[in-house]
Amino acid sequence: MNPSRIALAVGLLFGIGVSACSDDNPTDPGSSTDAPNAGTSYTLRGVTTDELGRIIQSRDIISVIVETNQSYFGRTGLVKMVTAGSPGYLQYGANGDIATVYYVSMNGVLVDSSWISYPFGSKSSSALPAVNQNLSGFVVTSQGEITYVGTESVTVPAGTFETQKVRIATRMAMGSPDGELMRNERIDTVFYSSAVRYFVKQSGIQHQIFGDDTTTFYNVGTLSSYSLK
Repeated sequence: MNPSRIALAVGLLFGIGVSACSDDNPTDPGSSTDAPNAGTSYTLRGVTTDELGRIIQSRDIISVIVETNQSYFGRTGLVKMVTAGSPGYLQYGANGDIATVYYVSMNGVLVDSSWISYPFGSKSSSALPAVNQNLSGFVVTSQGEITYVGTESVTVPAGTFETQKVRIATRMAMGSPDGELMRNERIDTVFYSSAVRYFVKQSGIQHQIFGDDTTTFYNVGTLSSYSLK
């Protein structure tokens, strides 16, 4: 098996949607009435660079809230958001946290998923759902933590905002039948502004490790414009 053909992914930022979910459903904090209204939109500029600062990808990521008071995966009172053409759900919790679906995939195949909460209101730390799955002979494991960091004033193209910061650390590994091992280690920090009711910045570093070879990527997303309805 050529390691370059294996892709591991963890996703949980900016309204990600998935096609199926596990039975895991952590405690539902209940939904707030202060969620953004339908028609609200956000445009973030996403840039990925390598270790030398060379741009690998640069694009505008547009997210639009198309419906409110939705139900999904055992929860109600959600907003349905379409990001870059893909639907997803966000729960603005009564406790000030924001919940979304955390997923683990391999080569585009969903391995596992569960609700997780960004602890902007509870200001807490917790482990991400652990994964240990056998998928067509490949063993995929994943673990991580999500931690409230504090507050910070952030300036992005859309303006200057007082934000709350949450850090997400994830570690994935995959073993193949012939003993190959790939690891994916990632740390992301997201900055949430109550003024726009969404993330205004995301920055992250990702290491893809094949044996003794490590490739590092840097990801930054900044809010360039928004429209509240």
